[in-house]
Amino acid sequence: KGRVVDSSTEDDLGPTGQTTFTTGAAVNGEISGTVTVTIPVTSAQQAAMAGKQVVVYEDLYAADGSTQIYQHENPSDASQTIYVPAIGTTATDQADGDKFIDTTTDSVVKDTVSYTGLQPGKQYTLTGTLYDKATGKSTAQTGTTTFTPAKSSGSVVVSITVPKGTQVGKALVA
Repeated sequence: KGRVVDSSTEDDLGPTGQTTFTTGAAVNGEISGTVTVTIPVTSAQQAAMAGKQVVVYEDLYAADGSTQIYQHENPSDASQTIYVPAIGTTATDQADGDKFIDTTTDSVVKDTVSYTGLQPGKQYTLTGTLYDKATGKSTAQTGTTTFTPAKSSGSVVVSITVPKGTQVGKALVA
């Protein structure tokens, strides 16, 4: 059986899974192998895990289902750790930090993305896209940045260029 817990608090987060298997013949007195335990996660459970590092704990039971043979519970086991990211953004005019861009010239929207739950040392690529708030449609103006976080939480800026005259009178969201 497997279950998902918060790696920092060891609180049980709800998702569980199990599998049944039969071992093969012993070789030199030892039985070994690998079994995959699938743990379904609902969208509500995933939302509750956002921004956390979670780890999978496993329990191995005998065929009777009640005799525990082995237990693996290590909250700092890197091979069992899953990073569940969460992000939030704040878009401003790069020129002066307000919420209005000058449409008479090329402008840049500075989209500051705050993140939690990223794996330190792993490279990520973040793409920001501007949308017309009224229609919900993409303006096709995007910006991309690639970064490698030193910590699991932080922020990074994505710059999105808005060409002169293209978004006159529109409310935009990133």
